[in-house]
Amino acid sequence: MSASKKLLSVFLAFTVFVIALPISRIDISASGASDFSITVISESNKTAEISGYSGSDENVTIPSSINGYTITSIGETAFEEADTVLTLTIPDTVEEINPVALIGCPAATDFIVDANNQYFTSENGVLFDKYKTQLIRYPGAKGDSSYTVPSSVSAIGPMAFALCQSLTSITLPDDLESIVDYAFAYCPMLESIDIPDSVMYLGSFAFTNCASLESVTLSENMDSIGDNTFEECSSLQSIDVPQSVTSIGEYAFLNCSALEHVTGMEGVETIGERAFVYCSALTDISLGDSLTSMGEVAFAGCSSLQSVRIPSAVNSVSNYAFQSCSSLNNVVIENGVAQIGSGAFMSCSFNSITIPSSVTSIAEDAFINNGNTSLTTIYGYADSYAESYAREYGFTFIELPDPDATKGDLNSDGILDSDDVDLMIEISLGIRTVKQSLMLLGDMNNDGVIDGFDVAAVDRQISSNNNN
Repeated sequence: MSASKKLLSVFLAFTVFVIALPISRIDISASGASDFSITVISESNKTAEISGYSGSDENVTIPSSINGYTITSIGETAFEEADTVLTLTIPDTVEEINPVALIGCPAATDFIVDANNQYFTSENGVLFDKYKTQLIRYPGAKGDSSYTVPSSVSAIGPMAFALCQSLTSITLPDDLESIVDYAFAYCPMLESIDIPDSVMYLGSFAFTNCASLESVTLSENMDSIGDNTFEECSSLQSIDVPQSVTSIGEYAFLNCSALEHVTGMEGVETIGERAFVYCSALTDISLGDSLTSMGEVAFAGCSSLQSVRIPSAVNSVSNYAFQSCSSLNNVVIENGVAQIGSGAFMSCSFNSITIPSSVTSIAEDAFINNGNTSLTTIYGYADSYAESYAREYGFTFIELPDPDATKGDLNSDGILDSDDVDLMIEISLGIRTVKQSLMLLGDMNNDGVIDGFDVAAVDRQISSNNNN
């Protein structure tokens, strides 16, 4: 399947364009212009749209009328597989152009609009609305490597630059407001783009399959990254998410295999399903405290990801969220998280994890894949769900000290004093043994043992407290 056919089929599957036309329509093969087929829009007004083209000419002019019907629209199927068309001239009678229609002219280098047309215009072969506030279509085979969008343009229309074969850079105007769905989809040579801060909306699939795209600067005023926006951008290396962004859509960075760093996630509240799936080069991502939910399989297959922190406002670590993150060896789940879903950490590499007391549900296979897991030890609190889960599924459970306890207060009287020092000395000499939670409480330097260094640290802390 050609790229244009693939894009067309995907676009039609996900996008519906509503065009205000009567329900009753009649297809007519145009005997007066044998290369065109038309569909009657209004019999009483004698208006029709172009619904097909079967010719093989390089320079094509759409007639203003066919069989007595005025041509006022170019329909979505008008130029399916019109591979030979280099130049397309649009008459003054056309009032509507379906955004899908011109994708079928992959070899086009120029769109020309009759000067008397009241709805559309063209400049250097590029199609605009009459007042050049919307860029409708840049010819896919136009040979230039760079293009500067006119300053009058406030919107980049759907598929406007899709399948443009030569463009490596595009300069957007400072007052641009929106970039609509599929706007730059399948631009194989596009290397970088700066989206000005005036842009409030970035549509779904906007840069999907831009295989050479390495660098993107996002608008500081956009509030979301849409579904599939950077899907299959296999050269994209890093992304800085503006603080204004509160949501990242489903599949937003699917299979961005070169993506190593994602920064600026402080304002993100929701991450959609499979948003970062198979970002195999991703080594780190800092999830902000604003995050409340992440979709299933959100980071699955991020095989280079080494550490992650789940903020306290996230209710659930969703099903398969970090499945097959084979390098993941450091996971921090903050107190406030309530659930760990099915396969959430399946096929990861860490051998221990701390589960807070807020967790009240853990799926049986959260850490286990067909009976296999690298996890051996669960740290948690006495009588917690983590403890019962560990006991049920055969993990070593190590009790943590009360999170409100003072470090070094081994006799739990709320005061750090010489009694704690004496007890710590007995432990360090092997005279006394205590449960693991107290060992952790007395291990001041977190080296896994209570020894003279810890005794000295407590002694210094007592002296400091007395001096204050």
